[in-house]
Amino acid sequence: MTNLTIRPVCREDIPALMALEAAAFPDPWEENGLALLLNPPFGGLCAFAEGALAGYIGWLHFPADGSLPAEAEITRIAVSPALRRRGIGRLLLQEMLEHLAPDNAPITLRLDVRESNTAAQALYTGFGFAVCGRRPRFYGSEDALEMQLILPVIPPRRENT
Repeated sequence: MTNLTIRPVCREDIPALMALEAAAFPDPWEENGLALLLNPPFGGLCAFAEGALAGYIGWLHFPADGSLPAEAEITRIAVSPALRRRGIGRLLLQEMLEHLAPDNAPITLRLDVRESNTAAQALYTGFGFAVCGRRPRFYGSEDALEMQLILPVIPPRRENT
């Protein structure tokens, strides 16, 4: 997608994030949950297309401490329904990896995804994530698949197609 700007989440983004949550999910996060993205160990990135919020990614990050490698959990990734399937989610995920694992530093990433969300599963498996477990009824009546990626290096950036 052309004219896409990605930057860290800031307080002024919260109202737009709340609107995107309501459009993207049956169980949207509220303001206090989104505000967590503003302070470590949480973090997040927003993608803007032509000045409007197009998507965001949030995470919980535990940096390496000498004896343990870095770990992160992707807590949320959302793209505006009108802008899906244009590579925005892939770019957000790539930018997050570059932010959390600079210089190809080792990191273990984890996430939960709805069993029915095959588009998201395809995105994650394209980055090398693999299913490592299942959480029964994690999303109310629907199971979550637990996925994990252990990176010794960051995958190469792919161009939008």
